[in-house]
Amino acid sequence: MTWAIGLGLTGGMTALQQLLQNRGLSVRKLAGLTNIPYASLHDYVSGRTALPDRVQRVVLDTLNCSAAELPAKLPARPRFELTRARTRSHELQVDQGSTWASFRDVYPDLLKSLVVPELPLWFTTGTHTDSKLEVAAWSQCLAREGQPTALSPVLYGFERQPLVTPCGKALGVRRKTCISFSLNSLRVLLWPQVTMRTSAAGDIRVDALVLARIGRRRLWFVVEIDGPVHSDPSFHRRRDASLKVPVLRFRQHEVLSGCFAAVLEQRARALFGD
Repeated sequence: MTWAIGLGLTGGMTALQQLLQNRGLSVRKLAGLTNIPYASLHDYVSGRTALPDRVQRVVLDTLNCSAAELPAKLPARPRFELTRARTRSHELQVDQGSTWASFRDVYPDLLKSLVVPELPLWFTTGTHTDSKLEVAAWSQCLAREGQPTALSPVLYGFERQPLVTPCGKALGVRRKTCISFSLNSLRVLLWPQVTMRTSAAGDIRVDALVLARIGRRRLWFVVEIDGPVHSDPSFHRRRDASLKVPVLRFRQHEVLSGCFAAVLEQRARALFGD
C-alpha cells in the first residue's frame, strides 16, 4: 500500500489486514473471491507491495466497501508527477499561520448548539484556517457524526492538478488534517486549506478540497466560504475557472444560520445530478 499500509492507524496491522479481520475473511478466501493470485494478494495485505489502483477497486467492490469506510484507509497509487517530492505518506503537513485553535471560541451560541466530538490537539493546532467562518462551517460537519483524521488527497486519487505547500513545494503524499463525515447516503472527506498549482493563476489556496461519494460514484469539488469582504464576483469567476474541479461557494449567512451541512449536501447532490 502506497502510504505505508503497515504504518496506518492500527499499529503493526495493515489496513487491509484489519479490514479482513473485521469481515472474518482470510487472505486465501479473498483471493478466491477476487481471482487475484494468492501470493500477490498476500504481499498486498502484508504491506510488502504497494497496492495498485486496479487491485484496490476489485477489493473494495468485492467487499462492498468504500475507501472512506475503512478503519485505516486504502489509498490509490498516485501519479509520479504528483508525488515526486521526497516525502513519506505518514508525514503530516502543517502549514504556518492561524489554526483551528486560534478560533475555537468564536460564535459561542452557534457552537454550543452543536454536538461536536472532542478534538485532539494535533488536529486543532495542525488545521490551518483563514477565518472564524471556516471553523464554524467545519464544526457543523463534525456535528454530523464527523471524525477528525489525517489523510493524503493524492493517495485518495486526486489527480486534477498538482497540490503544493504554501511555500510552493510539492505536497507529495503527505497527509493533511481532514474531516470524515456523512450526510445521509453522501459520504464526505473534507480537507481544510489546500493549495493547488494552476497554469493560469499560479498557486491558489482553497478553503477546502472535498471528496464526496454516493455508492460507487465519486466526485471532487472545492468549497469556498465567502465572508463580507468577498465582494468581487468577477475575481471569483476568474479564480474558479483556473481550477479543474467544481467550486461551491457559501455566504456568511448560510454558515451562521447553522444550516451549512444541509446546504452542502443539497449542492453536492446537485453536482452528482441527483
